[in-house]
Amino acid sequence: MSVMVIDCWQDRLQYPDLRPKVIEEYDTVFGEGKEKKRVDLILVEDKSAGIALIQDLQRAHLPVRAYNPGRADKIQRLNIVSNIIARGRVWLPESSQRPGYVRDWAEGFVSQICAFPETTHDDYVDACTQALRFLRDAGWLEIDPPREELDEDDYADAGMVRRENPYAQ
Repeated sequence: MSVMVIDCWQDRLQYPDLRPKVIEEYDTVFGEGKEKKRVDLILVEDKSAGIALIQDLQRAHLPVRAYNPGRADKIQRLNIVSNIIARGRVWLPESSQRPGYVRDWAEGFVSQICAFPETTHDDYVDACTQALRFLRDAGWLEIDPPREELDEDDYADAGMVRRENPYAQ
């Protein structure tokens, strides 16, 4: 189970401008035909201007969820989800013009996360860590995939002998 970042933007918006921007982003459709996707969930930090935004978006019947990151500071929050990133569970689309590089819109995202905590801007770090933690805690994202159960035929086909753990009983 992995996460793909399909869009991101960073701007300093006051509440009156933030609400229409969130709604505009929610209305965006990604892909075409049977492959098209919409935003499933709007995750908003349950602090400061986020409280009013959450209430306003709920009244507009949008799928918004309040999220409180707790008392952990930003470095601790990044450490909590760094294993998800280290295991290759976060994907970014590749540039069609420059294979091996991310798309232009994702360069700032990657740069900010890689430069943290030495950078003065950390909005992408906040968004990324909160989203990854929410997805992990909600059970939508796992670090280790479930082990496949092999039957006796699988072992025979591979020329292996099935060994039981004597301490497991």
